Amino acid sequence: MKDAFKDLLDQIIAKKRKPHALLVLCKDRIRAKRTVDYLVKGFFEKHFQSADIPAEAIVKLPISRIKSEGSGILAEQLQSVSLFSQFKIVIVKNCEEATEKLSREVASLIEKPLESTCVIFVAAKLPASNALRKLLTKQKLVITLPELKGYELKRWTKREFKLAGITKPTEQAVNAVIAIAKNSPDKISQLVEHLSLYSDSAELDSDQVYSLFIEEQDPNEFKLLDQITSGNQMAAEVELAKLLGSGKNPFILLSLIQRAFSNYLIIRARLNKSDSPAILRQKLNMNQWVFNKNLQAAKKYSLHRLDRSLGAVLKADSKLKNRSLGADLILSELLEGLSPGR
Repeated sequence: MKDAFKDLLDQIIAKKRKPHALLVLCKDRIRAKRTVDYLVKGFFEKHFQSADIPAEAIVKLPISRIKSEGSGILAEQLQSVSLFSQFKIVIVKNCEEATEKLSREVASLIEKPLESTCVIFVAAKLPASNALRKLLTKQKLVITLPELKGYELKRWTKREFKLAGITKPTEQAVNAVIAIAKNSPDKISQLVEHLSLYSDSAELDSDQVYSLFIEEQDPNEFKLLDQITSGNQMAAEVELAKLLGSGKNPFILLSLIQRAFSNYLIIRARLNKSDSPAILRQKLNMNQWVFNKNLQAAKKYSLHRLDRSLGAVLKADSKLKNRSLGADLILSELLEGLSPGR
């Protein structure tokens, strides 16, 4: 949770008069849930000096149930008093699914402050014209979590790794998880959780990520590798420009190249030791199609050339991180060093 955002939540919790309602707007379920959990825990610790929250104090009422049974069911919860807790929180999720008529009905129920109840509404998004949002915006009771992008998404992903006990993921591993999850925090959280179950170390690299999850590859990525290993520099440049132009993350492209050339190096080294392709494929645990592609490419390089190629990849990775040049120039320079004929 971002520090500035945490400070905002703490300010809401610390107010002498508890809010009678809040609207949390966030398209990511995991971030919305953590925000609600933080608020609930904070309210009870601050105002009731208790970390133990009575089960009866939390009522979860999905909007789907209110839609099917009518707004009266929410009215009942707002009017009823818990025998086991002096304060009650009603959580209403998926409010974006409510009709405008239902939104108006719900808004009318919370126009006046509630004595011992707080309703936390959660929605992926609501138009500014929505009755519930208009009311709570006027009362300054709307919490909006902006979409995570770029650096903020990467920082959030690293925190997810840390929470899962993986404190030393490589940059390539972080980028790989973001790419496989298609920039979705919900999916990133799930992937990291799965990785933590399979990893017994604080360290993690991209090869481990890709070995566990099958990424939906862009066919043009394979085309780029084919052009590189065929020695067709001009065609490789064209494919690279297309991929970068379509918004492909340069770190993901670099990770793809690094994985491919690492495989080529392993295969070339084992072939030099007279391992048969069949035995080698079993050792590498590759399906026949993938192995054949890697085998054909590996045969075009010498061990020395592959070693130099991987050195060029590491150099390009350093340049990308330091932002010494544009990604297109750095990767274009790398292509020149990956040709089998150099």
